[in-house]
Amino acid sequence: TVLKKLREQCLFLHYDGARYAFKTTPNVTQVLEDVATHQIKPKMIEQTIREEMTKRLSGRVGAILWPASSDVIPHEESRFLLAYLPLDLALQGDTVQKQQALELLSQYGDQPRRYRNGLGLAVPERTQVENLRHATRYLQAIKRIRTRRTQLNLTTSQMQQLKDRENTEKAAFEASIRDLYQSVWLPLMVEGRLDIEKVTMAGRPLAAHGVHERLMELLMKVSPPKVFTTVTADKIVELMRLGSGENAPLAVSLAQIVESFYSVPGFPRLESEAALRKAIADGVEAGIFGYVGRTGEIEMDRVREGGEYFVSPKQVRIGARPPETQIDMSTGLIVLPEAIEPESLTEVTEQGDSGAAQTAISTGASDTGTALLDTTTDQTVSQLQTKIHLSMQVNRQQIYATTNALANLAQQAGSIRITVDAHKLDGFDQNWLQNAVLEPLDEANVALDE
Repeated sequence: TVLKKLREQCLFLHYDGARYAFKTTPNVTQVLEDVATHQIKPKMIEQTIREEMTKRLSGRVGAILWPASSDVIPHEESRFLLAYLPLDLALQGDTVQKQQALELLSQYGDQPRRYRNGLGLAVPERTQVENLRHATRYLQAIKRIRTRRTQLNLTTSQMQQLKDRENTEKAAFEASIRDLYQSVWLPLMVEGRLDIEKVTMAGRPLAAHGVHERLMELLMKVSPPKVFTTVTADKIVELMRLGSGENAPLAVSLAQIVESFYSVPGFPRLESEAALRKAIADGVEAGIFGYVGRTGEIEMDRVREGGEYFVSPKQVRIGARPPETQIDMSTGLIVLPEAIEPESLTEVTEQGDSGAAQTAISTGASDTGTALLDTTTDQTVSQLQTKIHLSMQVNRQQIYATTNALANLAQQAGSIRITVDAHKLDGFDQNWLQNAVLEPLDEANVALDE
């Protein structure tokens, strides 16, 4: 009879450090271990972590969670994408990790990846994966035990003990998921083959707290930055090698620019296509190049030979800023000023008592970009001019627009003399003057007067 009552009432074995005893209330720690070990399955743990990561990456443009294969990651999206790799990758060896990463960076299913320079891989940390799974397992076990409080006959004190353990595991979960991804792998060309550049936090202090925000801060703000929000018009001209050699192109389609920036490792990685749109608008406004809305409107296969131009000024916009939203990145192109046929010079002459003429010449730089030139001649207007003197004050925008006019004059005269007067109140930096002005003139074989 005694043994029967003991079996019915004394369900749990307790140990206080000195002796064992049977009690009707459970040992919370032992119950938690039993539930965590036998009832919480690995699939439940992975699903819980996936749901939490999905919630934290929700609304983050360009974030891709746990791609199962390379064709899950878009390869023709003109913005920077960051793929968060599955947790099991952290448990693989270095060789397997690199092999899988290179496949994701170079392939899109069974075909080569197109925009590989616009992709980064967030790689999980092995230690944090183990800690995260451990914390998730016990949080799930605590949740299950709480629903069985009455059945387990838990006391208020034991529920508080369970609550304290829950707080501990929540803190561990938060710390682990925050530091789960600490490095990004980027494509890098080494001796003609695709390799990996690893960018890691390595103890760098970051201001952001979110998982995605921390990695983007690492890529965009920690020196040297790897992803940029802006690019300059001059940089586009340089990278696309416009007009930089005897057979260099004078125009390039915007589609080719997008293709180069997002496909070729070594080009600046841009956060989005908006950076290119802004740079194009800046370049057109400054007169660095002109914008043609539709490539089909001009003869792209026509080469500028013998002084001929393949773009009519009526087809190109230069000197006036175009709306960024109206720049067509699929059918538009940019063209250097020297490839644009110069507009006919409109001459309005006012005869003075001295016989000298004052002429207004439209540069074609913008709707308001007209420079006034003082023109003098040793002969009367009815005779052919043998000498022309032009004195003008121009800004950078107008310089680009007047290049063709001066080139035409040099072609007729054989050569022309240019005198430049520039003033800056706080003075010119000598290194800048040498690199930005004197050396380019020397490379162009321009002889400067002593």
